[in-house]
Amino acid sequence: MHHTTEGPSAAGAFAAFENNRSDPHFTVDSATIYQHIDTNKAARSLRNASGGVQTNRDSAIQIEVVGFAGKAKSRATLLNVAKLCRWIEGEHGVPRDWPNGLPKPSTNGHDPGGHNRNAANWNSLGGHYGHSQVPENTHWDPAYTDAEVALLMGVEFDTGEAMMSVGIAEVFAQIPESEAELAAFESTMPDHAVVDSDSEPESESALLDEESAQPAGPHTPVNNFGSETAEAFAEQFQPSSAGDEDGASGAIDVDEESVARARMALTAEIGWVVPDTSKLADIGAASLVFGEPASSAEKPEFTTESVHGTDERIPITETSTFPWRVHASLLIIARDNSRWVGTAWFIGPRTLVTAGHCVYITHSGVPGRDGWVKSIQVMPGRNGDELPFGMVTATQFWSVEGWTDAGDQNYDYAAIIIPTDLGTRVGHLGIGLFSDATLQAAKANISGYPADKPGGTQWYDKRKIASVTPNKLFYEADTAGGQSGAAVYVIKGGDRIAVGVHAYGGATTNSGTRISAPVYTNLNHWKV
Repeated sequence: MHHTTEGPSAAGAFAAFENNRSDPHFTVDSATIYQHIDTNKAARSLRNASGGVQTNRDSAIQIEVVGFAGKAKSRATLLNVAKLCRWIEGEHGVPRDWPNGLPKPSTNGHDPGGHNRNAANWNSLGGHYGHSQVPENTHWDPAYTDAEVALLMGVEFDTGEAMMSVGIAEVFAQIPESEAELAAFESTMPDHAVVDSDSEPESESALLDEESAQPAGPHTPVNNFGSETAEAFAEQFQPSSAGDEDGASGAIDVDEESVARARMALTAEIGWVVPDTSKLADIGAASLVFGEPASSAEKPEFTTESVHGTDERIPITETSTFPWRVHASLLIIARDNSRWVGTAWFIGPRTLVTAGHCVYITHSGVPGRDGWVKSIQVMPGRNGDELPFGMVTATQFWSVEGWTDAGDQNYDYAAIIIPTDLGTRVGHLGIGLFSDATLQAAKANISGYPADKPGGTQWYDKRKIASVTPNKLFYEADTAGGQSGAAVYVIKGGDRIAVGVHAYGGATTNSGTRISAPVYTNLNHWKV
């Protein structure tokens, strides 16, 4: 939780803390990181109304940054704050997310207004918050600019030295070297050091209604069937389930699936007219996802193939067994009636998770194509011309503003709501929210329906997770177009827990949207 001291020096801040009994955990200036309180104890720098939402005691590690909300922060100060944040994130498993959105920068040195103080997020979602985003509080610090946040969140440290990507180095160059004339500056928050008495609450914080617990900012959920149904999508976390159907494979004690390479043998399933998807392209080619959008849904040459070295993908022939049957082949009909393919996976009886670009096309350049797709035919456990569980047509979809409004790859995730409870029969994967360290030590398992293989066949690969960012996972597991929306899952305690949504190929690693705290919250709200 980020404050500014609203004063020019650490010494002045220390005096204010002593007078007001309002010590934070840390104070940071351009030269030093000072620690006042152990991080396993509560600090006292936040307003905390009796009987309301807990603030100080709600595991809030508080940082006072020497400076003013109305003034720029220096490079040296921000680097020290970033170094402290990396330690806190690693030590306490804090996600590198801003659940209430990024802090708002000042307007001509004054309060910009419009701060998100969503109490449900504060109560349930770990991450970074500004003082301006804490319930029951009225101040507007730290007023970080977008460049300041980018530096704070993007810089890494190796043996104490700052490590920056090219993009972060460019941001760093925009930050002033020093805080000029801080001593002469007067805060526009003169009561900043005054806090209400941090009295004991009468009882634990009351549970908030589920609708108010929706993430904000780019993770704000949107759908194509009316927001009034949002409350029906609240559900507590559950592990994976093998479903009611026979043929489940039991819990396993390794971190990858036990499958052998087998020769493909495809036979038709009597009673279903199986769609021919063999000539269709991945839905990602419709949006500005894999370079220039495709004007046609016909399968292109796979010049952006995401197989690294030898193709190690394994065909799955027993698709009617768990966990393979929770993965579904998608036939997607866009608004202009063009047809595309993708992958999705069950998280509940009626909900499948997929990539945002599977349900909402953006920047296609084709008249009448952009926007929510018309429909998606969902085929769980498909095996070429076999549909062991039939198919169902979906027309209701969820995604988030970060994808539908901006087409930002960091927010490329969505959900498909089907009209039957087929997920009860086939089962579902669990979903999990894990620290960077846990993910970097894990193996990514990915199974889906690539378009470079025989139409409608499922293929699996696994490889260690190579790296993570607050919003993305990177891995070398082989994939290809058509697997957009596939689950990236780990196996922990014999259970299959999804930690990401596969979305993109790359020259050295493939990547997917990480299940961060806001993603985790949205998926649970969308689960029916």
